[in-house]
Amino acid sequence: MYKIIGGDQKEYGPVSFDQLCQWVRDNRANAQTRVQKEGGEWAPMGALPEFAEVLGEQAQQARLRESREVSAPGMAGGSAMGSGPAMAPVPLPAFGGGLDGREQVRAMVRGPATALLVTGILCVVLALIGLVANMFGSGFQPSPEDVPPEMRQMFEMLSQMQGPMAVVSSLIGLAISGLMIYAAQKMQALESFGLVVAAAVLGMVPCTSPCCCIGLPVGIWVLVVLFKPEVKSMFQ
Repeated sequence: MYKIIGGDQKEYGPVSFDQLCQWVRDNRANAQTRVQKEGGEWAPMGALPEFAEVLGEQAQQARLRESREVSAPGMAGGSAMGSGPAMAPVPLPAFGGGLDGREQVRAMVRGPATALLVTGILCVVLALIGLVANMFGSGFQPSPEDVPPEMRQMFEMLSQMQGPMAVVSSLIGLAISGLMIYAAQKMQALESFGLVVAAAVLGMVPCTSPCCCIGLPVGIWVLVVLFKPEVKSMFQ
């Protein structure tokens, strides 16, 4: 595993060797990018022999692009037929250059984070409704006259347990809903990776979330995005 220093002088990682090679191919890292191998010292990527091949490929691609720009007609101020000036190539953002890398990841997490926030708010509303209903004894249950005689004893036992248990369940749901709202804000800020994962999982569990029918797809979406290497590496 490796860590790198981005263009904003912040530390990112750890990431795998394959992921780091992919960033080189995407021109998000280069030979000057400072890298720390697990258990080693910080050094330019060009000083690490394992990256020689992929950096060589990057340099070769750069030379090919330069040769095409020089040889292509019209690329150096227009051809004899009066074609317009060449368009400057648009560079890909370097990894961590300024805030580009983090802003790209923020854009990736914005959708699932918003969905988690909305789910948390819905769960708060449902938990509050359930809490008020159970505290004032207005829960949905049949009247004793509608219960068969052979089941009345069991019904009375369940009725006595329903109030306290339902209130506790609503309080737990309320706490988890608040956690989901807080985790959504942390996800948008790219902070507290473990907390966001825990909130997404709790939102999918029927016995803990008052709105699990929505929490299940939202939680899956959140987890899929969170565990993408480029997203996970940006969390602080």
